[in-house]
Amino acid sequence: MSILEIAIQAEDGVGRLADSLDIAPNVISNWRKRGVPKPWTRVLEMRYGKDSRPPPAAQAQEPAAIQEVPHV
Repeated sequence: MSILEIAIQAEDGVGRLADSLDIAPNVISNWRKRGVPKPWTRVLEMRYGKDSRPPPAAQAQEPAAIQEVPHV
């Protein structure tokens, strides 16, 4: 399910989502047909909890192993 559909479901409809974003409902309908612009995708991800992009550090390397320090 896309982030747009998740947001529509969370707000109980296109009209309520449009109200919460302070935009016209036809804008959301257009997004369904043409795709959500990237800046708005990020807004929806932040508000509705789906961040599909892993953090850059997670892609680059694995966490370092923890070494025990001997007690003297």
